[in-house]
Amino acid sequence: MIRILTTTLVTLVLLSAEVSLAWSKIASNATIALKSVTPMDAKLSQAVGQNITCEGQLNIADISWKQGQTLINFESKPPGKKHLNDAPATWVSNKDGSISYISGGETTTTVTFFSDGKCSLHVKSTNGSVTMEEKGQKVTTGQNDIICDGQRYTAYIQWQQGQPYMTLQGQPPNTKNLQNSLATRLSNIDGSISYKSEGETVTTVRFFSDGRCTLKLVNSRGGVIQQTGQILATTQPNNAEANEETLLAFQTNTQTVRVFRRNGQLLMNLYNKQNPSLSVYNIPTQIAPKRSSDDNWTSYLGKGNFDYYARFNPNGATEIELRTQDTVVQREDGYSATGIAYSSTQ
Repeated sequence: MIRILTTTLVTLVLLSAEVSLAWSKIASNATIALKSVTPMDAKLSQAVGQNITCEGQLNIADISWKQGQTLINFESKPPGKKHLNDAPATWVSNKDGSISYISGGETTTTVTFFSDGKCSLHVKSTNGSVTMEEKGQKVTTGQNDIICDGQRYTAYIQWQQGQPYMTLQGQPPNTKNLQNSLATRLSNIDGSISYKSEGETVTTVRFFSDGRCTLKLVNSRGGVIQQTGQILATTQPNNAEANEETLLAFQTNTQTVRVFRRNGQLLMNLYNKQNPSLSVYNIPTQIAPKRSSDDNWTSYLGKGNFDYYARFNPNGATEIELRTQDTVVQREDGYSATGIAYSSTQ
């Protein structure tokens, strides 16, 4: 059950009578006919047929379209509990010009987008009581790949299994500064969207609705590079390491973990959020033997200053463990997991 948000964080949104009628129809398993869109703000109409996100303070909902069907992915922010996963939704055009996406089941989830760039998340139980109501910010870049072309650098943001990754290339001589590095998406107050990759250098790429973008690089010594650029149409980077693939990636309270294969070699990166100087990159890695006959975890073992074990199981759990011989130095549960090996077991 999604926790009830306090009234200091949220304001109840009164949806139109048309949306209320949609809830009752879903509850009775009736079908809502797709309504035509009435004239409205041009930016709002772009939501139809495109991926779009409503990001609140505590929850986030992604709307995607597949073969003409709208789907909702709805989860709380870290530790990232998933409440809806590709749940079929009905699209409704409201009298006030807003657009709602409604998914019914044990609870009825409604995500509404308004023409001023705001949105709301609303969950209603089968007995009619409201269990969650939150206002948020519309994120139009959603899960689309996007590029920022600056004077000295080009940044590529690409989505893999619902997680953004950043590749940063210098202009000639085409230096590769970041390669498919795990990134965090941030929704800013002014409506722009930022993607941040944290490592030895913290790289932030910010996209604005007028076609501009900015890049900011801050190294461990405090050196700063800032530049402006323009948003380009989505293309794939000219990448000599395009055969790199992420097998497992997840977050913990103190680490960002990634296991990947590059040119046939299995490697591991661990970024230490509390002390970046302790981060390690490109550790030679192998699949570790099972710990017992009933062990259902897949474990990747990276060898460095410690033995680094990155694990996941078929139930979706992840963990990182650092060991020295037989001593456990650190063990943490993970969240927000992705990767081709991880997703293939779900």
